[in-house]
Amino acid sequence: MIFRVLLESVAGEHGARMTAMDSATNNSVEMISRLTLQMNRARQATITTELTEIVSGAEALKDKRRLGEIMNKGKIVQVIGPVVDVRFEAEQLPALYNAIRISNPSISDKVGNLVVEVAQHLGDNVVRCVAMDSTDGWSAAWRRSTRAIPS
Repeated sequence: MIFRVLLESVAGEHGARMTAMDSATNNSVEMISRLTLQMNRARQATITTELTEIVSGAEALKDKRRLGEIMNKGKIVQVIGPVVDVRFEAEQLPALYNAIRISNPSISDKVGNLVVEVAQHLGDNVVRCVAMDSTDGWSAAWRRSTRAIPS
């Protein structure tokens, strides 16, 4: 009889351990599923954000190229101090207060380093602009060969 009680005690202990281990296994499986789902959602959100940024960047480059094709390049007609007159093709005049980029090697070697702002439409497809930096050092030959690009 004592032996039977000891056997039932050991069997009960093993049963309790098996139940506890089964419960722990089920809890860990549920936790792994929840964490995997949470991790996949976070990864998916990151991928979606990156794809959106890539697509947006590509669209911006397309728009920039398209604008570059549409925008007309002008030719510098006259420079008097900070005042720069630029001639554009017919019907291609930039609007008032628009910026135009011009390269001035006396400032730096960077292309489009001088920004001028359209202040007035003079007629004959010429706009009068005000330079936002120095126009010193421009020669007459350089003025004739330089192009102004609306930005």
